[in-house]
Amino acid sequence: MGSSGGSYWRRWGAVSKFAAAVLVFVVALPIMGLIFAELLLVKRQEPYKADVIVLLGGENVSRVEKAAALYQAGYAPTVLVTGKNEAELMGVNLIAAGVPESAILFEPAASSTFENALFSIPVLKQRNMKNALLVTSWFHSRRATAVFESRTEKINFFSVPTDGVPLTDIFGNKRLLESVLREYVKIFGYWLKYGVASFG
Repeated sequence: MGSSGGSYWRRWGAVSKFAAAVLVFVVALPIMGLIFAELLLVKRQEPYKADVIVLLGGENVSRVEKAAALYQAGYAPTVLVTGKNEAELMGVNLIAAGVPESAILFEPAASSTFENALFSIPVLKQRNMKNALLVTSWFHSRRATAVFESRTEKINFFSVPTDGVPLTDIFGNKRLLESVLREYVKIFGYWLKYGVASFG
């Protein structure tokens, strides 16, 4: 009885330690993902004189501001806005930010990052555009660049995302926090579904 009882408590102790380790891992992993988000999720390159700025639909304000600033600085003569239900509004905001309507192209069908690339690249090829600045949110930039690069080798894409934000601001913004953490899941999902490797 004593021996079997001791064995039971030893097994219970081992299970408890394992459960505690799993709990620590589950809690710590998202925190580490947030702490190292700038390192892991961001691909940032110096702006390069290009044929076009490709503005991905999504978060409207900072992406539009970045694309408008690049246009006004003379980095490209055209802005292509891609995204279903978002392109028109982003176009309006680009015009309000000083980008002429004549300099804006629209791709209004894409409903995902993969479709952003799938539908935008033919537009760029049709206009013989060889170099593009890719503008999206900072935490989305690594996956977005990988997707666009995976769809063609004939166009050079330079990732110029929005500015990152302090860690305290991420923790203080539930929507942003969820978006950053969800990006890790999407990176894995795109690797499984499309074979797009964001790392490597």
